[in-house]
Amino acid sequence: MRRSKLGVQTLAVDAKALSWVKDVHPRVFKIVIVSDKDFTDWDIPDDVFLIARYYGQGDVDYWEWTKGNARTLAAKMAELSGLHGGRIDAWECVNEPVVGSAASMKRLARFEKTWAEAMHEYGLRAIVGNFAVGNPADIGLMQHFAPAIEVADYFGYHGYGCPQAVGDDWTTFRYRKLLETAGVEKPVILTECGVDCGGPYKGYRKYWIDTEYIWQLISLDQALMEDPRVFGACVFCYGTFDRKWASFDLSAHVAATLGDHIKSLGDVVPEFDYGKLEEALRNWAWNHLPWGEIPYNPNAALAKAAIRHGLGMPLTGEIRTNKQGRDIVYQVFVLGIAWCFEGDYANVHIIR
Repeated sequence: MRRSKLGVQTLAVDAKALSWVKDVHPRVFKIVIVSDKDFTDWDIPDDVFLIARYYGQGDVDYWEWTKGNARTLAAKMAELSGLHGGRIDAWECVNEPVVGSAASMKRLARFEKTWAEAMHEYGLRAIVGNFAVGNPADIGLMQHFAPAIEVADYFGYHGYGCPQAVGDDWTTFRYRKLLETAGVEKPVILTECGVDCGGPYKGYRKYWIDTEYIWQLISLDQALMEDPRVFGACVFCYGTFDRKWASFDLSAHVAATLGDHIKSLGDVVPEFDYGKLEEALRNWAWNHLPWGEIPYNPNAALAKAAIRHGLGMPLTGEIRTNKQGRDIVYQVFVLGIAWCFEGDYANVHIIR
């Protein structure tokens, strides 16, 4: 998985975006599925987290928010996932839902919670929220959306800035206040990001030359890499079927330079697990003692007590005997003896 948290979104499944993804291997990549015909051989690398938004059937964003419709939507997404062998890693629910009251937010929460539960029944991951930048305007409404976030796998937000890609906690990074108000911790995906100064025709091309926009995206990436809550972010957009979004469409220069930036940061290096190493070394050592093999059992009460008290390597296996009419189990180690009454493994005694 890439260190950079940036990827791109393509409207429909654009060929140039697919080629870019195969070359760059970004952490995230988002597609918008307009119809079943979009399911061709994508051949997206396995290390890319693939996000999908469904745009079909009269545009799901305008469906009535009922539990029945939520289950119908989940069933359709499960059907579409099956068309491509389950390659889609996570699905979005409603795109940029409009809520202006406690009643409408509660209705949305019931819809997205039901949808997420149904998605899990199909073995699919769910991204709820996906609010437009600056929404909901009344942050206090987020307390009513908490039930949906709790059930979902990710919280989605459209983290745009205007006129620059890096805004503030009320725009680009508003997800922080939204989750704080909801009182729920959940991994965040910026399912859209970049420059948006008011919808169609007001993307980055209206305000910036390529070089300036590239530096803004790099700055955004640096800020997101410092926030452990953010899993990934999808720059809108690279490839579109609707020319009203042309001012957002990344130029070949921006896409290529962004790809070079992502590749230059390399992959995430897993944190070294010293405990796992020590356990492996102890296992090997116990099974290769010069005085004979003593199988290592990390769950054995005497072994656990010996490790906890620092008694060193074993000199014997477990030995059973009877003293003063009581059955006793003991084991000799380099720096002492661990023993207990047979069956009383919760009370191990140490002799040094």
